[in-house]
Amino acid sequence: MAASVPAAAHNCTCRANGVSYKQGQIICIRGKLAKCDMNLNNSSWKIIAPTCPEANPWIAPRTVAAILPPLPRKH
Repeated sequence: MAASVPAAAHNCTCRANGVSYKQGQIICIRGKLAKCDMNLNNSSWKIIAPTCPEANPWIAPRTVAAILPPLPRKH
């Protein structure tokens, strides 16, 4: 009987747009939020949200006015 050999640590990566990502890393792929994961002993992207969070540097002035408190008046 062969002795049981412990499995080597998995150092699998996922690839997207020519870049390698470690397991557990989360990125936006084609507008969907995806996590690098294992599926049937293969690395693969698992969709975790139907859309990606976006940082929008432009906010409509009315929206800013509604968010920010009024400026103090100088007398």
